[in-house]
This record gives sequence, structure tokens and C-alpha cells, in this order.
Amino acid sequence: MNENVNIETVNFVIELIMSEKEVILEYTGNVTFAKIDRMLDRLIEVPAFKHIRRNIQKKLYGIFVECIENIYKNTGNGLDCRKKDKKLPYIRLGKQDGKFFISSGNIIANKRINNLKSRIDRINHLDHEGLLSAYAEILDQEKLSLEEGAGLGLITIALRSGNKIKYNFTSLDDHHSYYEMKIDIPNVSSNL
Repeated sequence: MNENVNIETVNFVIELIMSEKEVILEYTGNVTFAKIDRMLDRLIEVPAFKHIRRNIQKKLYGIFVECIENIYKNTGNGLDCRKKDKKLPYIRLGKQDGKFFISSGNIIANKRINNLKSRIDRINHLDHEGLLSAYAEILDQEKLSLEEGAGLGLITIALRSGNKIKYNFTSLDDHHSYYEMKIDIPNVSSNL
């Protein structure tokens, strides 16, 4: 049973779904800074999250933050989502087949897709050392684009998860697509 949840009521879906998939936290709706704060506060209070080893909690929390910030940036503070014919953003943290996952989806302007695809593909082709070098290189740049972002969040996601970023774009109209991303996070300790 999957439900859309209004964060205003701070009711989150916490359920066991068929096929061994446990949803720890799920939110669907517009994203604002206030809602981000409430989601993060709620995440650390969810009983299923509290029972995860501390080092894994830190990874999941950090990746969750990066994903929700990407949603916020890509949707222009939720303005594109207010049209009734558009899909709402979502974020989901769960566990399946012994590993954790974070999946998210949001509307994105079509003009931003090629750059985002290119950045994700470039990140997905780097090993751990390459990711660290790319991260340092971006930090050394003098000017960062506020609209496009620096790409540090995606690199951080790849570093913390130790896995490739899975993604998909589904066209909604001539100007917008729906961008979905999934990150698998092992249920074991590693460097980050």
C-alpha cells in the first residue's frame, strides 16, 4: 500500500511492502525549506531509522539531504509542481534485499537535462579516487553556478553510497520532464 503523504500533517508512510521492501520514510509533495527541516527531523525519529547502525545512519542521512536539496533546486522551490497536470516530487528511503535505497523524483526543465545527464554519467564512470579528485577540483573552482549547482551533491552521493547513480527522465511536455534517481547503499561500513 503506497500513499501520498502531506507533510503538513507530518504523517509519513512507514510500512512493510510486499516483496521484502521496507519503506522507512516516504514523502510526496512540494518541497520548501520548512518541509525539508521537518522531513529531516522526522527521519531521525522514525523507529526503523533509529535501529540502523550509527555509521550507516550518517550515510543515509547525508545522501537523503543531498537528494532532497536536488529536488528543491530542480523544481524551482516547487513552482513547477503547482500545475495540476504535473507529477509531484517524491523521496523515499527504504530497505530491500539487505541493502538500503533512496529514490527520488521531481520535475526538471528540459533545457537542464543534457547537462545533468552528462554530469551523472561522468560521475558514474569515476572510481573512488576519481570522485575524490573531482570533488577537490570543484572546490578549487573560483565560480560556481547557482542555477546548475556545482555538482558536489552528486559526487557526495556517489562517494557515500559507493555505487553508481541510477536515473531516468520521462518527458511530460515540451518544456518539462520527470527526473527520477535511485541510489543503493550497502548495509555495511566503508570509508565515508
